[in-house]
Amino acid sequence: MKTASEASASSTAFPAIFSKMQSSSFFSSANLLKTLNPESQSETQPITYDEILSSIKLFKPFLIEYYKFIDLDPALTATALQEPDYLLSLLNCVSHKGGWTTMIGRNYWSCIPKHFNSLQPWKLRQDYDKFLFTFEKTWNPLSKYDNETIENFLQEIDSSIVKSCEFYRPSMLVNEMTAAVVQSFFEADSIVIPGMANHILKINLEGFSIESLKELNLPLQYNDINFSLDKLLGLEDFYTEFPLSLNQALYNEISEHLLCPMHWNSVDNLLRYTPDIPGLSSPLVLLLKNSFFCIGGQSYTSLNGLYITLYGHCEWVGIPQSAMNALTKKVHKEQGVDLFDGSWKPDEKYLLINGIEFFYVLTKPGDIFIAKSDTVYWVSSDLSVVCQWFVYPKSRINQVSSVYNNTKDKKHKINLPLLAVEYLNTHLPDVDADIFSIFKRIFVESIDDDCWKGNFIIETEDKRSCCLCGQDLVWRYSRCNKCRVQQDMDSLCLKCVKSHKCSDFEYLEKFSPVELDKFYMRLDKPNEKSEFQPALCKILVKEPQVGCGNSVMFDPDYNQSDYEFFMPKIDCENLMTSNNKGEDNMKSLSSLDIDACYKRKGLKKQKIREAMQNPLSGPRFNYIEEEKKQTQKEDMGRIELPMTRRNRTNPLSSLVKSKNDTSLSSLIRVDRKKELQLKKNTKIAKNDPSQKSS
Repeated sequence: MKTASEASASSTAFPAIFSKMQSSSFFSSANLLKTLNPESQSETQPITYDEILSSIKLFKPFLIEYYKFIDLDPALTATALQEPDYLLSLLNCVSHKGGWTTMIGRNYWSCIPKHFNSLQPWKLRQDYDKFLFTFEKTWNPLSKYDNETIENFLQEIDSSIVKSCEFYRPSMLVNEMTAAVVQSFFEADSIVIPGMANHILKINLEGFSIESLKELNLPLQYNDINFSLDKLLGLEDFYTEFPLSLNQALYNEISEHLLCPMHWNSVDNLLRYTPDIPGLSSPLVLLLKNSFFCIGGQSYTSLNGLYITLYGHCEWVGIPQSAMNALTKKVHKEQGVDLFDGSWKPDEKYLLINGIEFFYVLTKPGDIFIAKSDTVYWVSSDLSVVCQWFVYPKSRINQVSSVYNNTKDKKHKINLPLLAVEYLNTHLPDVDADIFSIFKRIFVESIDDDCWKGNFIIETEDKRSCCLCGQDLVWRYSRCNKCRVQQDMDSLCLKCVKSHKCSDFEYLEKFSPVELDKFYMRLDKPNEKSEFQPALCKILVKEPQVGCGNSVMFDPDYNQSDYEFFMPKIDCENLMTSNNKGEDNMKSLSSLDIDACYKRKGLKKQKIREAMQNPLSGPRFNYIEEEKKQTQKEDMGRIELPMTRRNRTNPLSSLVKSKNDTSLSSLIRVDRKKELQLKKNTKIAKNDPSQKSS
């Protein structure tokens, strides 16, 4: 912690700052402690960190503390001299929402630009990281960083390596969520839809509360021992899980309300053609108390994971697959543990100090979190209930198939070649040409034509991969009866069996050479009608579950505090004095007019409701520009997005640039050509009233 600077030195270095303090006595470092903890408060209840930052009376103590902290650092004093009220307001905003970590986890940066003259979210975070990040971690009593860490590492930490997940806040963007929008979610690396499960899909979360689950008397396991939930809650920490289908009422509650494109049994989800595995192709419920669990990674080969927080609050830390190898070696060398054995939990402090890029996400009850499995996520919670499953959308068949062989590990959950067999066998000849070409290539490349000598029998237990190398077993393989009992050696591919020392082999095949040749003939003539081959079928493909449809309307009157940002009111008169030399310059910077913000916000809500009650043709985004008053009166039906926010307000804009889907584009952008033409006509009409009629 930095030592206090003398008052005289600070007064000399910051004459403009201390001219703001003329209205009352000057607070020196000598009576600073008394100022922060006045006599009116008892010693047992000192003033809290949030109260220090949110109280208007502590603006001057904030200045003294901040100047003590920066210790007249030339790189920081310039901004502190010019914009002290901006720094305080930014610190106030971040503190009001829970601090820097919470701002990252909920991606609140996109919610506060309207309070800072529409500064870009990346600019606000950049300023906070540069000027206030270390200050917050130093002075916050609840910080995870101890004094040794602060002195040695905090100044050198690159806080920009912590990435925010995109938050799709429907009340700010559109009035309808369609199948096209949901499909775009699967293309993103990760995205959160706050309150979607309970407020949009109307799923009743009460049935998933801890109290309700207690009454169901579900058979739960912890360390291979059966427990009731009531007994588990008596433990200090635990992690357990159960298939959602274990309780039909809970299963129907989610299944019947879920949007079809998100459903685990959707017609667009190719995992319908794999065995029913809870947590993969069917929903699994996780219960955590002071514990954590690792999800995703190479075992799922870049599938899309869906996670609904049903109860409690969850923290998600995601590390990209590209950084996993180096991190695994580092953790094993320093701590002697394996990343995936359940004993290592990623920590913000550890990852920041070591410069490891990661995602940090906070979810609340009702939030739906969608993420690709090429980022490994650890979920942790004090006490929570989470439902998770994976989907393999047809729209991502090319991406998943191209990385399948490079990303899968020995414990991968799906056998893509057999999935291709199931799908083609079921749907030939009515298969899309692109899907057919990809699946045919996957199947042909996976068949090993090596000759075998011996007798083959049809397998009785379906084995999906080699227990040694993890290679997919698509046709013929063997198993060692001796090692199967002693070492759980269930199956061996053609290459591994040649190097195996035992001789007690049993040869198996999934289907006969006759069936294989017949399937090849069908693939060579995909447009001709052919008979279904029951011998190839390994699973029973269920009929798709009908959810609530392909689209859902938003409630325009619904307003959750998580969507809107309410900043504590600050007295601007105390921040800006009339005799301040830099008053005109400060107005052009980022000082806040909170009263005006509240007025604009009320008008914005009113116009949004009017726009949603009388929508334009097709679903569209409704934006408000109140920076300029009463412009373009001729176009009252259109609500315009401010220039400074057009490229950043919508989290889906980056996805649309890489797509040519006109239906999706119509949802997330206005017609720029018509808009520019309308502005031009309006300008001409104002300059020349005679042309207004034309």
